[in-house]
Amino acid sequence: MAMIAQYLGHEDDRITQRVYAKFAPDHMQEAGAALEFIKAT
Repeated sequence: MAMIAQYLGHEDDRITQRVYAKFAPDHMQEAGAALEFIKAT
């Protein structure tokens, strides 16, 4: 996330995290696991 913040010119990577964290693969992994649980039951 820090590298993306630097690339975008954000002085503080918390801005980048707040805006773009929802697109991070680990965030979506939790949602995918929930869907797998629903599909399996």
